[in-house]
Amino acid sequence: MSSKDHHEVEVKRKRSWKKESSPTRGAGDVKRSKSSTNDVKLFYAEEEEVEHRDPKKDLSLFKSTTDDVRKCFKDIRDSKDKPDKSTNDHIETKKRETALHFVLLKKLNRLSHIRCKKSRDATNEAKQRIDQYHLQLQNLLYETMHLEKEITKCLEFKSKDEEIELVSVEEFYEEAPSDISKPETTKEDQTPAETG
Repeated sequence: MSSKDHHEVEVKRKRSWKKESSPTRGAGDVKRSKSSTNDVKLFYAEEEEVEHRDPKKDLSLFKSTTDDVRKCFKDIRDSKDKPDKSTNDHIETKKRETALHFVLLKKLNRLSHIRCKKSRDATNEAKQRIDQYHLQLQNLLYETMHLEKEITKCLEFKSKDEEIELVSVEEFYEEAPSDISKPETTKEDQTPAETG
């Protein structure tokens, strides 16, 4: 076989492999989506279960289960050290017991991880709320500081009009030229404070 023929065979093999491995929707995908839906339901069921279970009881259950696993291992080791006719049956029984204990330990582990995640989420949520309040407080403090500075500027402001002496109304009409004072129109417009 020439190298050209070998190359064509290799290309055909790759094409057929790509066709076989290409994602197609079939009955298997429907089953997978149903099983993933069940997994999600089980996950949420465990989340709800965490709400109702006492962590201290789970801790004591964990300790007793680990003690039971140790006892099973010890029984299996003792049975292997002193073999007799019922040893194999006894070992198989202890293996099944140990497997069930491991299933329980895995469940307790999952529940503890869910508890840990929930407490972490609650802590992060509280921290974000506190950070938001802290930011609002900083903004308010900055705003009050800015307003205090503006008040101080206003109180310290000195204008030129404070140096100007005011004259009484009568003196104004006597000394001011008539084109500025316009007595015929301004005397009638006076307020009671100006006249009194």
